[in-house]
Amino acid sequence: PGPVAAAGLLKVDLGWVILMGIVCGIPAVLAAWAYSAWIGKRIFVEVPQDMVEAMEESKAAVAAEQRASGTTPAEKPVALGTVLTIIGTPLVLILLATFSSIALDPSTLRSVIEFFGHPFVALTLALFLAYWLLGIRRGWSRKSLETVSTSSLKPIGNILLVVGAGGVFGAVLQGSGVAQALADAFSDAGLPVILLAWLISVVLRVAQGSATVAIVTTAGIVAPLLSAGDFSQASVALVIMAISAGSIFASHVNDGGFWMVAKYFGISERDTLKSWTVLESVLSVAGFAVAAVVSLFV
Repeated sequence: PGPVAAAGLLKVDLGWVILMGIVCGIPAVLAAWAYSAWIGKRIFVEVPQDMVEAMEESKAAVAAEQRASGTTPAEKPVALGTVLTIIGTPLVLILLATFSSIALDPSTLRSVIEFFGHPFVALTLALFLAYWLLGIRRGWSRKSLETVSTSSLKPIGNILLVVGAGGVFGAVLQGSGVAQALADAFSDAGLPVILLAWLISVVLRVAQGSATVAIVTTAGIVAPLLSAGDFSQASVALVIMAISAGSIFASHVNDGGFWMVAKYFGISERDTLKSWTVLESVLSVAGFAVAAVVSLFV
C-alpha cells in the first residue's frame, strides 16, 4: 500500500510507478540474488525442530484417524498448479483491492472488491481453499483437517509474540517523534530531491521499523519540493522508487518482519542480521542507484 499511497500524495500516474518499479526492481533483484548466493554458502540453517515435530505428530495422528475410519486419501503429489492457485489467490485479491481504490469511483463493486482484498479476508479465503484442494478433495476427513490445523498453531505461537513485540517497539519510536525530528534535519540539507527522499526514507525506516510509515511520511515531506520544481511524471515516479527503496533499508529488531524471518526459520539474531538485514539493504541501495541513474535521463 505504501507506493500506491505515495503515488496519490505526489499526484503521479500509477502506470509510471509500475513501469519505473519494473525498471528499478529487476537490477535490484539480481543484486540481491548475487548476495543471497554468496551468504547462503556461509550460513547453514536446519529445519526448525518444533516444525518437524509438529509435522510428524500431525501425520501420525491423521494416519491413525484414517485407518480407524477406513478411508484411503489420495497419496499422489499435489500438482504445481494447485499450489500456485492457493498461493496466488490472496495476492490477486489484495492487488485488485489496491488498484480498485485508484481506478474505481466509490461504489458497491469497489466496496466488495476492497472487502475481499483485505489481507485478513484474502488469507482466510486462501486457507479455506487449501482445506478444499489439499484436504477434502483428496479424501481427508474433517477430523484430519482439524488435527493438522491444530498442530500448525504450535510452532507459530512464539513467532506471533515476538513479531508483536517488535511492532510495539517500532510504534513507540514512531510516537516519540525521533524519526520525524531526524527527517526534518535531513530536509534542510540542500541535497538533490531523489537523494534526499531516499535518505529521509532510510532514516524513518531504521528509526521506527515500518516501511509503509516511512513511505507515506517521506512522500509528505518531499511533496512541496516536487510541487515547486519542474518534474515530469517519470521523474516523480523515480522519486517514489527512491522512497520505496529507502523504506526497506536495514530491517532490524524494531521490524516485525525481522523477527518473523528469525523465529520462523529458527535463525539466530546474528545470522538474521548477516542475511536478512544485509539483503534488504542490498535491495535498497541497488534500487536507489538504478533510480538515481535513470533520473539523469528523464
